[in-house]
Amino acid sequence: EATRLALDVVARQRRVLGERHDRLALSLRLLARALGDAGRAEEALPPIAEAVDIHRERFGASHPQVAMDLAWQALIEARTGRLVEAERNVRWALALFTAQPGIAASDLATMHAYSGVVLAEAGQLEDADERLSQAVSALRAEGPGGVFLGRALDALGDVVRQRGQTARAAELGREGLALLEGSIGADHPATVLARAHAGAALWAAGQAGEGERLLRAGLQGLEAKFPDGHPDLATARFLLGDALRGSDRAVEARPLLQAALEWRQAHFGPADPRTAAVRRALGSV
Repeated sequence: EATRLALDVVARQRRVLGERHDRLALSLRLLARALGDAGRAEEALPPIAEAVDIHRERFGASHPQVAMDLAWQALIEARTGRLVEAERNVRWALALFTAQPGIAASDLATMHAYSGVVLAEAGQLEDADERLSQAVSALRAEGPGGVFLGRALDALGDVVRQRGQTARAAELGREGLALLEGSIGADHPATVLARAHAGAALWAAGQAGEGERLLRAGLQGLEAKFPDGHPDLATARFLLGDALRGSDRAVEARPLLQAALEWRQAHFGPADPRTAAVRRALGSV
């Protein structure tokens, strides 16, 4: 539904405003976001690239809108296996954005959060931790938490879990999940993914029973929402499979890891480090 509405808005604005209007560029960004969220990342690349071009033409290459477009382009590229391009674009976007005077704290927090997510996908966990921690700190300072803080906490929790900080990861995961459930609902895809992340963190922190329950609930929710496959679904399969592998439950782990490997090989490519991580796990069961 969100994708259809975004397509309609873009088509209408092309007719009314013309091909190079800055309002069209904002709508193209929203269309790219909707396509990416729906698991159609390859289709999201042309509209975000068009938005970048329009904003550069209208405002200049260093404008904050160009930086935000580049950050969104990086998020999408990370979901298509283009990690080199994604990391380059998000670092460029962050540099452009932070060089601007008078940027609102909330907008800067958003840029730090986007940067942290992309850097985490690229395996730059220390940098990702720093960016996401800055985002969380700024969003906490704004007042009562909501969806943006919830998503930042979820992303940060997953990063620190990968860095071996399991107790901190479990705490962040619980908090992020609660905020998302209370703001966008228990069934939103972001909340469902956060449930899987929280489960993985709890399992790693020694709370295997609750961790497995949340991980399986997250996986089942993503399977229901994305029956044709999705990056987050592959992630949830990998997380549960890897946790089961670490608990000497190889028979249960193997089909989950195999499914995650097949999806990542097809969409990220065999050389992608995220594909390689699943391949290593599968090779040890």
